[in-house]
Amino acid sequence: MVLQQNKTTTLSGSAQKSSSGKTISVTLREGKHKYASSSTIDKAGKFSIKLPRIKGSLAQYTMEFAIATTVMKTVHDACVGELFIAAGQSNMEINYNDYFKSDSAFKTNTSSRYTRDN
Repeated sequence: MVLQQNKTTTLSGSAQKSSSGKTISVTLREGKHKYASSSTIDKAGKFSIKLPRIKGSLAQYTMEFAIATTVMKTVHDACVGELFIAAGQSNMEINYNDYFKSDSAFKTNTSSRYTRDN
């Protein structure tokens, strides 16, 4: 799962109607970083939760969905960063030198594990 960095993320879904009126919460954590938000499940079983803006990172988060105190779903390897949606021919490619126009932007948005080919 990839979440767009520096944007409020809305997670919408449905639960069993028998859960209406209960609190559903989402917790996104990695090491000392933790982001959480909650909402109430409506009578139709629908919910919508807004996560705060999160800075991009190469760290992999764990996301837990819980109703009351019971964890219902865990998503491992959730990431936060730039999200690109691309469609087209199989020979499409992104030119990273155009996206990261300067060395400082490249270093800010990547880790030392990546190198830049000029």
